[in-house]
Amino acid sequence: IKVLLRVDILQSTLLTTLIQMLPELASMFQNDANNQLQLQSAPHNNNEDIPRLIFSNIRWLDHIVDSSTLTTAFVECLTVLSSSSSTCGKTRGILLDAIATLPDVLNDYGSSMTHTNNKNNNGDNEDGDGEGGSSQSGTVLATLQLLRVEDPTLLIPCLDAIGSLPLSEQQLEDVTRDAMEALSTVDSWGLPVLTTFLINHCPRGMARDVVEEIRKLPLGSIDGNDDGDNGGGGEDGTTRGGGSTNGSEALMIESLSRGMTHRSDITANLLKAIKETARGHHPPADIWLLACCASAPHNRTQVKSVFKSKANDGGFTSQLLRTSLCGNGVALTSLFTTSLCDMADGLLRSSDSASCELGVILYEILFEEFKEPMQRQEIVGSLVTHVGSGVGEKHSEVDAAMRVFSSIVEKKGGGGGEEECGATALRPFTPFLTSLLDHLSLMTPSQVRRLFLLLFSVGGDDDDGAMARSSGSMGGSACDIVIRKHLSLAPFAKKRIGIIGTIAYAVSMSSKIMDEEQQSGMGDNTEATHLPTNAAASSSPIVKEIQDMIDFAYNSCKQGQPSQLCGSHSSSGNSNTIGSSFSDGCAASFMLNELCFAVRSGRLVTQLREWLDDKFQEAFENAFVGDFPDPESSQEVKQECKGGYGGADSGETALVPVNREDAALLNGTSSNSNAPPVEIRFNIVGADSLVYVKITPLLSSFNVVERELLPVQLCPMFRLMATLSDMRWGGRGLSEIDAMLECPLLLPSADSSGIEFGDLTAVQQWIVTSSYFFATSWVRELINGFIHAAALSPSSGATASLSASSMSQGFSSADIQKKIVARLSSLVELEEELRFTSSKCFVFAPPGLDVLPPPKELFDDDEEPAAASIFDMENDDTNLDSKKAEAKKRATKLAKASDKTKAKRLKLRVAHEEKLSSRSMGQLRPLDPNVCVALGFDELAVVGEGAPGSQRLSSFGLSQVEGM
Repeated sequence: IKVLLRVDILQSTLLTTLIQMLPELASMFQNDANNQLQLQSAPHNNNEDIPRLIFSNIRWLDHIVDSSTLTTAFVECLTVLSSSSSTCGKTRGILLDAIATLPDVLNDYGSSMTHTNNKNNNGDNEDGDGEGGSSQSGTVLATLQLLRVEDPTLLIPCLDAIGSLPLSEQQLEDVTRDAMEALSTVDSWGLPVLTTFLINHCPRGMARDVVEEIRKLPLGSIDGNDDGDNGGGGEDGTTRGGGSTNGSEALMIESLSRGMTHRSDITANLLKAIKETARGHHPPADIWLLACCASAPHNRTQVKSVFKSKANDGGFTSQLLRTSLCGNGVALTSLFTTSLCDMADGLLRSSDSASCELGVILYEILFEEFKEPMQRQEIVGSLVTHVGSGVGEKHSEVDAAMRVFSSIVEKKGGGGGEEECGATALRPFTPFLTSLLDHLSLMTPSQVRRLFLLLFSVGGDDDDGAMARSSGSMGGSACDIVIRKHLSLAPFAKKRIGIIGTIAYAVSMSSKIMDEEQQSGMGDNTEATHLPTNAAASSSPIVKEIQDMIDFAYNSCKQGQPSQLCGSHSSSGNSNTIGSSFSDGCAASFMLNELCFAVRSGRLVTQLREWLDDKFQEAFENAFVGDFPDPESSQEVKQECKGGYGGADSGETALVPVNREDAALLNGTSSNSNAPPVEIRFNIVGADSLVYVKITPLLSSFNVVERELLPVQLCPMFRLMATLSDMRWGGRGLSEIDAMLECPLLLPSADSSGIEFGDLTAVQQWIVTSSYFFATSWVRELINGFIHAAALSPSSGATASLSASSMSQGFSSADIQKKIVARLSSLVELEEELRFTSSKCFVFAPPGLDVLPPPKELFDDDEEPAAASIFDMENDDTNLDSKKAEAKKRATKLAKASDKTKAKRLKLRVAHEEKLSSRSMGQLRPLDPNVCVALGFDELAVVGEGAPGSQRLSSFGLSQVEGM
């Protein structure tokens, strides 16, 4: 047969006969009960191989003499075979082979006709044959489309055949429209083939329409309930359309990525369409299509630009990213390394906050969706690179990368096992995370805090982690070494790293204890703070380890060296001069603030909270609180400090401190020549006061620790005590420390901040200014600590969900409100005194700042030689009159220059004093915004009670303020 088909005279008749035999051969087969093919009349012959041999010979012919007759025979054969293909597997195989052979017949038509026309030199015949070829393509195209509609399972072979047909522009447009219409109705297994056809074969003029139709596809949410047999096409491999949803989506991604690599028109129309889409109207498919487009290196720059612009205008949101990508990790595997990681990297490096935040979300989704170790290692490595490259320069990039790590650690559950979420998922990559310790010196405090919390949460291997949990030790790990090293260093910037690491260790280990108790059913989940109340923590060696670490860190903060302005110091730590720097106390102040934040996080076990409360309450009382003699004490005790101050602030009865040194300062008999005159000030309860806060005695002390370290700790230590006692943070109530709200202050006398301030020595001016600074900070801290409870009185209309009311704090709201109003009055007076004294004291610098040097012009005194010149002139009799006139003129000129210099110096002095004053006021702790609620207290009410037609401001509670 192969030889006969090469004879032109016989070829047409022989091919037609062979094709007409195909339906006859198909009718000879039927399916038995076991779906196995058997021949009816001759079960043991080789007739089942005949269709395959026929198609093989047709495909490999050198040329076809009469393609139109062959095409007509093929079309008739397809029509007959399609009617019985659904009931017979062998018939279906013949049908699929026939569809696959059709393009070979039509494609050979042009070359065969050219060969014949050249042979016959018949131009008219050539034109006719061209029209016939177009007609044949239309006939075949209509037949294939009809077959696809009648049997949807033939979609794949029909589209393959149509894509190989020599179609005209109009036919190609019609086919493209038909395929676009089928996108909305075809099952998920057929979408990859349809999208491949549209991407590869659509005309350039229809590229925008194709893009819009593809954007409507439910990518990421395709129904995967279709059977795997839907695409079973037989022996030609068309079963690729069947299977699960992820398989279909993966094939779609592959086809879209390949198509957009070489179809620049499709890419351009896609980017343009996404740019023009309004905010809130982006389908999830846009994220998939951009990722497919970015898989080509030459498209990535444009895709990143579109992504950033849509992120900045709110078009792409975190919700859109999660809707598009979550749950589709398997389908997106091919895009992981080619585009998704690169897109996340570019977004995270962006200087725009919206783009950077979108990069954080994208990294989180990638880590959650791609669980293979190599994939997660690439994500972690990329994040570590972000930290290493941005530290010290691009803080936003480092913060964003650290937030990704924190989000991964905080993620709970997930149903995929512990190894797929939370800190356990990061444990295999501990060496990557530990390498970040090399960048600590360039990180901000918040970045250092996140890093230590991350490292302590991740821990080491399982054996090391179990050992650490059982012994409570950091086990000589890299973190332990780094923390102890930095705590031993003198500079505050270095010591601060060790402090942050210590508190992070306390929070992390306490959290592990609480989590283990909650998992074992021992914890009490009814409290808002979720703190364990059982005795399990008391016997834990981890708590003892935490206490030892906090003690070690706090003691290292108190070992600061005297400042350079303190002069020489003896071995006992005393100095005969007064310093002007509080830098050594900043470390202890910072640590107390860190502990306060840790308590407010609610992640410290009860025993540790109680230990902190006892430790710092005792330290506060010993360092800052002085006692007055009890009213029932003996007369000898009262007479020891006879002559103590009992002015207007303290009532009729004089209040004298029990401490001899403080009493000596008060009555002016102290041997401390540096101390200014002092008095008991701002006593709001009169003779009922039992304690006072000593500020000036500390600042006038010759002991460096008392003078430079303790005053800086006054407010932070009280803030920590208030936080530990506050019911909002799991305490027993602020009633434990409410006595501090009414106690007076031992401060410089009021005259010291007035006209007598200029008569004080430089050392005394420094003591007075420092005293007012810390007194102002102290009063502000008192108001901030109690205003929330005072504002939430039962009559203020506040809901229970806001916080604990004043009654739950253990005191009366009315009394606290009166005391807060009194303290507000004291604060106004103190701030005015601080503003004046700080502007006149050039050697004072608030904690955290250096002394501001005054302009040198203030101290450059120009000599005025006029008097000497006049004296010389009086001894010279020659030309005395002319010389006197000249000297007078010079004197006048010098006087004018002197006046101008004095005016300039005055202007410089005023500017420098304003700068000094603003520096001091700017370093004060800000008042809580809730202080504005004090305007509604009875003592500050603008409208009196019972005024007709008025609403009292006291009804304006904290709930309304927080609502605003």
